[in-house]
Amino acid sequence: MRYYRGIDRTDFDLVRSCFFDDAELDYGPWFQGGLDDFISYAEGPTGLAGQDRTFHFAGNTIIDIDGDRAHSEVYVMAQHWSADAHEWAGAFVTTWLRYIDRFERRKDGWRIASRQVVIEAIRQDTAGMWLDVPPSASGRRDRTDIVYAR
Repeated sequence: MRYYRGIDRTDFDLVRSCFFDDAELDYGPWFQGGLDDFISYAEGPTGLAGQDRTFHFAGNTIIDIDGDRAHSEVYVMAQHWSADAHEWAGAFVTTWLRYIDRFERRKDGWRIASRQVVIEAIRQDTAGMWLDVPPSASGRRDRTDIVYAR
């Protein structure tokens, strides 16, 4: 929940506090890499700071704890009002996605060590049409979905 607050409030120190420094992040077509690069991307005009406003709503959550590791899946609806400088200029874009996270407990406590975003759908309301999701980033409605491999 701190992550969503940090993203929606552009509080990137709060976002950073949710992850270990060596976290591996895969946000599908938007970003893949480490934490420092993710924060730079998010703070930039093509990232989340390039939006006039964002709103993340977290729903169904499953957390499986195994010792000092935990695996979670969270359903999220994220809404974005795009600034003029952003590639979605003037659009209201809604994404339905899932965060597939691996948490670890280390000396600093529990944080995200690995994240993969699975995109279910994207809608750009200004055009009134659904946007295509790349097959490599799409969720699947069966046991071939990435959450079962993790």
